[in-house]
Order: sequence, then C-alpha cells, then structure tokens
Amino acid sequence: MNIRIAALIFGILFLGTGLAWHIPLFFDNSGLMFGYFQVDPLHNKFNIGSGLLALAAAATSGWWCKLYFKLLGGVYVLLGILGFILSDQFMAMQINDSDSILHIVIGVVALLIGYRMQVRAGE
Repeated sequence: MNIRIAALIFGILFLGTGLAWHIPLFFDNSGLMFGYFQVDPLHNKFNIGSGLLALAAAATSGWWCKLYFKLLGGVYVLLGILGFILSDQFMAMQINDSDSILHIVIGVVALLIGYRMQVRAGE
C-alpha cells in the first residue's frame, strides 16, 4: 500500500467518525458512540480536523503524508496517555478509557506508518 492511500483512508475514517456524531443511530441510550466511546463537540471537531489534514496530505505528496502520520501519531499517543491520567478533564474534551485506548492504538498505527512506510519517487 502506498502512504498516500493510507492517508486517504485515515481521512475518510476520521471524517466519517466526525460526521457520525450527528447520526443518532450510532449512539446507545447512555450517549456513547457504538456503546463505547464518549463524544462531544470538541472531540468531534478534533476528528474532523484530523480527517481534513489527512486528505490534504494525501492530495499533496508522500513527504507530507509521512509528516502527517508522525505528528498525528505523537499527538494521539499523548492524548491517549493523558486521557488515562486526567480522565475526562483533558481540554474540556469528554474522554473515557475506551477513547484513551483507541487514541493510543491510532497513534501507534500512525507512528508505524509514518516511520516505516517508504515513499517512492514521484509520490
């Protein structure tokens, strides 16, 4: 897989998650997305912003995609760790343990992509 396609996939998934916030079908009776994830407007904006940056990187070059994945990975791992430490008080963003685990997984995958995937000439 090429790194620009990986960025496109991340962008679509993040935008989809951000837009799903507006669809009640994805929430249970306690207000958790898919029954696990606590979401609020700030969290939603963060997901949409991450998705738009991924799409912008995918539209430009492999170098920008590598930079995107390295930065995104670092931010998401940090967000996941701080989510466990600060509970739901991080930047007024509602975060539960499921969110923190997901953020760490997303961050590690992004770091692996950013540091391990090769950019071919012309990408």
